[in-house]
Amino acid sequence: MPEQQAIYGDDIDAERARQDKVTQEKEALLSWAYKECFGTPAGQLVFRDIMEQCHVFASIYTKSADIYYREGRRSVGLYLMHRRELSYEEVIEELRDLQYAKEPDLLKKKYGG
Repeated sequence: MPEQQAIYGDDIDAERARQDKVTQEKEALLSWAYKECFGTPAGQLVFRDIMEQCHVFASIYTKSADIYYREGRRSVGLYLMHRRELSYEEVIEELRDLQYAKEPDLLKKKYGG
């Protein structure tokens, strides 16, 4: 009986290792995909809009029930920042650059202006 448990234990360990590897590969692929998606001018414009809509950089202290709604939206923005592996400072710099430089050029490309 102990030999059977050892065999099953080895099978379980092997399956866990396989699942861990699949999870790591999926995470690496998702990380790459988020960077690809939001690394383009259009993606950066969408990312900026999401950051603004999610109030990522706004204080959320309030006594009303609205805090839960805002925190939920904010968590979406924080999730996207995490997936792109960006710090607050990097996002602020990117958003500032987009606001003052790239957005008009992107819109001109899109609409032929």
